[in-house]
Amino acid sequence: MQQAQEDVEETVQSAQKEVNVQKEEFVNTIDEQLSAMEEEMDQIKQQIDEATGDRKSELQEKWEGLQDEKEQLENDLDELRAKADENWQDLKTNIDNQLESVKNSFDELKSDLDMDS
Repeated sequence: MQQAQEDVEETVQSAQKEVNVQKEEFVNTIDEQLSAMEEEMDQIKQQIDEATGDRKSELQEKWEGLQDEKEQLENDLDELRAKADENWQDLKTNIDNQLESVKNSFDELKSDLDMDS
C-alpha cells in the first residue's frame, strides 16, 4: 500500500513538472514573438509620424488599435504567469487567439506602410 501511494505521488509530481515545462515554453514562445514585433514597432511609429493628412489619421488609428491589442495580450500573459500551473491552460487558447490578432494587425499596418513582412 505504501509503495502504491509513493508511486502515485511520484506520478503526480512528474506530471506537475511536465505542466510547468509546457507553460514555461509557451510563455517564452509568446515573449519571443512579441519581442520580434517590438524591434519593428519603432520604425512603424516613425513612418506613421512622418505621414500627413487623412493617411496619418488612418494609420494612427490602426496603431492605437494595435497597441491596445498588444497591451491586452501582455496583461493576459502576466496573468498566465501568475496562475497556478494546473490552471494555465484556461488562458492558453485565449492568448493564442490574441497573439494571432496582434500579428494580423501588425502585418496589416506594415502592409499599409509598404514595409516588408
